[in-house]
Amino acid sequence: MKRIVLSVLLIAVICSMGFAQTADSLLHSGLAFYYRGDYDSAIADFTAALAIKPDNHDALFCRASAYYYKSDFDPAIADFTAALRLRPDNHDALHSRGASYFYKQDYDRAITDYTAALRLRPDNADVLMNRGSAYYRKGEDDSAIADFNIVIRVRPDHADALYSRGAAYYRKSDYDRAIADYSAVLKIKPDYVEVLYYRGAAYYRKGDYDSAIADYEAVLRLNPNHAAAGRDLESARQRRAR
Repeated sequence: MKRIVLSVLLIAVICSMGFAQTADSLLHSGLAFYYRGDYDSAIADFTAALAIKPDNHDALFCRASAYYYKSDFDPAIADFTAALRLRPDNHDALHSRGASYFYKQDYDRAITDYTAALRLRPDNADVLMNRGSAYYRKGEDDSAIADFNIVIRVRPDHADALYSRGAAYYRKSDYDRAIADYSAVLKIKPDYVEVLYYRGAAYYRKGDYDSAIADYEAVLRLNPNHAAAGRDLESARQRRAR
């Protein structure tokens, strides 16, 4: 799953009112560091702003976001939680805390946060995609497929959703639907090596060795060092010869 793009609140926050000027300046400078990718300096400035006003929601949210992009998920979760105590309906904080839990492999808490975010914005494709991915990681394929279905209805060319739904169908041994989704991805990204490989694997499981061989050969043309495709190509050739 791709990292989420954190909230437009990080842009809008510079217009926030109600701060002492020093805290406001620290927030501005922290955001400047943040957008340059200097997360340590951003965190230092946001922390200084919070020393002036500990219940500064925007500084908490921004510091959480900086921790998130450093993959420092425990303090990110702590700050997102503090921000949510101040603004429980902050969709972006719920989404971002859910993503932090996801990367800690705490899929139950991730799903809880994604679900809360979806109550606020039911058709948010990014949150649906991420919740579907959490369900998939838990092995709850039907729930994952349900979320990916909604994403695909909203964005029919969403390659990641198509790929992920195909993977869930594959794991359910529903190879025809898996092949259909992998084929849809390949119309968008014809050289997507892993999708070619897994479509070949789905054909192999169906006993369609000619199609499997064609996909494995395509994989090896793109990546001659793809060991699994080389191994499975040989197996498909042997089975076809029987």
